Amino acid sequence: MNLLTPGVMQGLIGASGHMKTAGVSMGVYEIAKNKNDELTMNRAIGYTTDSLKSAAKSSAEAGKALKEAQIEANRKAKAEQEAALEESRRQKAAELKAESQARGDSSSADTIEISAEGRAVFNVEARSEIDVPVVAHTEKVVSEPKVYSPQGDIKIVPSEPNISISV
Repeated sequence: MNLLTPGVMQGLIGASGHMKTAGVSMGVYEIAKNKNDELTMNRAIGYTTDSLKSAAKSSAEAGKALKEAQIEANRKAKAEQEAALEESRRQKAAELKAESQARGDSSSADTIEISAEGRAVFNVEARSEIDVPVVAHTEKVVSEPKVYSPQGDIKIVPSEPNISISV
């Protein structure tokens, strides 16, 4: 986004114009000083002071407008990034859906399979709270480490660590 909004341009042009006016009135002051004309000197210093105050005010307005433009630009950039990320996620979901349909998977829900030992420990029919005994030793679960990209893609990184968890 362009940060040179009308408010920024107006403030910069105003500050520049007021600084030029202050320069001219300082020139008049110097000429009056050389001629020892105190009345003209005082009038020129008054114009210079007013011009410098106006330049400072215009500069502050330009700074305020620039900050607002930066906030708006950041907001738009973030919205564009989120839209691109959402589009990437939609495309990924569409690819996965097409892939699962190509394999013949008709179910859209995830499924799990509970082993015989698991069914013995956890009765699936029971709807009340169940005290599950702690198993002394569990089998190792080995999976490849995954790295997530800023777009949400998963990249599997091959490595050799073995992790064993016992309760």
